[in-house]
Amino acid sequence: MTIGWKKLGVSVLAGAMALTLVGCSNSNSSSSDKKVKITIFQGKVESNKQFKQIAARYHKLHPNVTISVSSVGGGTDYSPVLKTRISSGNAPTIFSLAGPADVKQFASQEADLSNTKAAKAAQPGTLDAVKSNGKTVGLPFNVEGYGFVYNKKIFKEAGIDATKLTTMSKLTAAVKKLDSQKSKLGIKGVFCLPGKETWILSDHLANLYVGQQFKGNALKMYNSKSMKFTANKEMKSMIDLQKQYSVGPVMQLDYSAQVNQNFSQGKVAMIQQGDWIYSTVEQIDKKFAQNDIGMIPIPVKGYENKLPVGTSLYWGVNKNKSQAEQKQLKTSLIGCTLLKKVRS
Repeated sequence: MTIGWKKLGVSVLAGAMALTLVGCSNSNSSSSDKKVKITIFQGKVESNKQFKQIAARYHKLHPNVTISVSSVGGGTDYSPVLKTRISSGNAPTIFSLAGPADVKQFASQEADLSNTKAAKAAQPGTLDAVKSNGKTVGLPFNVEGYGFVYNKKIFKEAGIDATKLTTMSKLTAAVKKLDSQKSKLGIKGVFCLPGKETWILSDHLANLYVGQQFKGNALKMYNSKSMKFTANKEMKSMIDLQKQYSVGPVMQLDYSAQVNQNFSQGKVAMIQQGDWIYSTVEQIDKKFAQNDIGMIPIPVKGYENKLPVGTSLYWGVNKNKSQAEQKQLKTSLIGCTLLKKVRS
């Protein structure tokens, strides 16, 4: 299965959110003359520009509401920075939560969002990871898919049909073929494995092999006291394959080296990543982003030809902020998130 890149990428994350925000422009709470300042701190650094554009558009529709957006991510861990901001007295009005661990860590900040329109419109199961003591404390704001992002032009020149790489053996054969043609294809390596980014090998690789035991239920996995890692050898083989045929030195490579410096500039054939990198690639080479990017599933036994797609981040509202800020958020900004668009 090959996913249409722009169908799942920033057009969903930012574009849909912008449409729904505009669609909620007649909210009674936002028509008040009382000035409200909202600070948003979120972990999708690659979409920082789009979020700021949305904030500016919202402010134009609601002059009384000023929205400040700041982002951190990529090579910087989001949660420690958020924790520092809170402890220093600079806590944001809106922040992002990645799942059960964050829900527990930032419990002292989280407002109850159970009665918001977005929570009530949520698809079954999408809020399980952000429930605490019977309350919903987060609202999904993006849908993402990930796997192997590949260069269509390079694959075509090498005579490889990416859609056929549905098993580990087929993928391995294709990788070796690409490696044997590096000079001809003008690439430095088949992969670019960023050893410095633990989230790439954990959140977006280990979970494919470990998650099978819990049927993809993040909350069940988080609360489990034990885990049978039966697919450890399979996962090791996947890491070894990427490492062996990657540009190096692997342990010195980060997100920027992987996406900006290598893949976006055509120096490698494919990388383990997700649709969120589209905006970054587009800024570097718009034509390449629009015409020559494809994505295929990572071949995992039992889940062949299936691309993992789901909600990875949630909006949290700071319950320690003023009632005016919280009301504005719950009824107009947060209440009109991506969920409404996805449901339709």
